[in-house]
Amino acid sequence: MFYKKSLLCIGGWSLALILSSCAYQMQIQQGVALTTEQISALKPGMTQAQVTFLLGTPNLIDSYHPSSWYYIYTNKENREPLQSSRLVVNFTPQGLVESFTQTSDDHASS
Repeated sequence: MFYKKSLLCIGGWSLALILSSCAYQMQIQQGVALTTEQISALKPGMTQAQVTFLLGTPNLIDSYHPSSWYYIYTNKENREPLQSSRLVVNFTPQGLVESFTQTSDDHASS
C-alpha cells in the first residue's frame, strides 16, 4: 500500500513538472523603448530638460558620473533575449548634450 502511494505521488509530481515546463511564458519588455525618430531628434547642445521631454526619464544616472544618462531596453520571450538596446547621453558640466552613443542587439533568429 505504501509503495502504491509513493509511486502515485512521484508520478503526480513528475507529471506536474513536465506540464509546467510546457507552459506559455509571456513576452517581457523592460526599460525605455526609443524610436528612431526620438534618437534622430537628439542633438548636441540640448539641455537636460529637453532630453527628458524628448526621451523621458533615464533608467539610470550613474552616481559617480551624473553627467551620463542611460536609456536601456530589453525584450525577452521564454527567458531568451529577442532585442536589447542602450543609449548613453553624455552632458557637459553646464548640462548640455555633449555626445551620445547607441548600441543595439537583435537576437531574433531569422
